Amino acid sequence: MLTYKRITSTEHIDFLKAWNLYERSFPENERRHIEGQRHALGLKNYHFNIVLKDDLFVGILFWWDFKTLQYIEHIAISPNRQSKGLGSEIMKDVISRVGTNPIILEVEPPITDIQIKRIQFYNKLGFKINDYNYTQPALQESTEAVRLHILSFPSTLNLEEYNTFITTYHAQIFSHMKI
Repeated sequence: MLTYKRITSTEHIDFLKAWNLYERSFPENERRHIEGQRHALGLKNYHFNIVLKDDLFVGILFWWDFKTLQYIEHIAISPNRQSKGLGSEIMKDVISRVGTNPIILEVEPPITDIQIKRIQFYNKLGFKINDYNYTQPALQESTEAVRLHILSFPSTLNLEEYNTFITTYHAQIFSHMKI
């Protein structure tokens, strides 16, 4: 059985375990700096979760709940738990909890084998790739903006939905990145 434990402070006993997986799983230009993360932890619509399966740490799920849509910022599975279907199980669980609200996430363009497999993974779950020219803002002072693709569930975003994501939600998500 999957359970999620929300962490709201860097002082939490499980924070370092989650932070270590986060740093190992994502390149620097796709991660928050610790100060930005510390700030985001205090925001009511940001969820920094560790994922437990049968009470054992198996991964992380960082996401934003905006009532009308959910944005998945990061999901990662512990290396010793990968290739066991946990990523699919977590994503199916998220989809079942959200109801009819759209879910948005970002992925790298399909250039390498792993990037292609990542998009295929999300496609199998019902996520659709959006054809908008999208660049994620620089997440730290020392990094540059990153060209990514927006994926959405259960359908692609129309132009109005995409623009709302960028003008309304995007500003909230990324305003805390460079702190």
